[in-house]
Amino acid sequence: MIRIFQYTFTLITIVLLSACAKEENQNNTIPYASVIIDIQTQIENEFNNPFYSKSYPNAGYGGVIAISSNLLDLSVMNIFAYDMCCPYEAPQKNKIQQILDNRLHAQCPKCKTVYNIANGTGKVISGPGTQSLKSYRVMREGYLFRVRN
Repeated sequence: MIRIFQYTFTLITIVLLSACAKEENQNNTIPYASVIIDIQTQIENEFNNPFYSKSYPNAGYGGVIAISSNLLDLSVMNIFAYDMCCPYEAPQKNKIQQILDNRLHAQCPKCKTVYNIANGTGKVISGPGTQSLKSYRVMREGYLFRVRN
């Protein structure tokens, strides 16, 4: 009887622990590359305006684009950051480009996939791509935004 209890307890523990395990996105085609960007909005005050964007070509795999947005909360400015490498074209470094007539989207010049970059998702809007842009974590500490992976 004790053996059955031990077996059941061990089995339940294994099932529960495996259910809580963090799963990495197996579909992510963008290779890992270090991202360490600090944006001080008192110095780079353009980020206080909605939909201002800046590219950081030496960060991430294909460069990083950071964009300011208040779409999630009109009273708070957020910054979202994405790798500029198109996931559909990876591992080739075909960099997305912001669409100038609509600052909320970016497009891969090769495959023509269009991505939403203003709401933090990087999701595909149109084109052959199915995978969202690789996004990076942005932490806010007052006027300082830290972009990391």
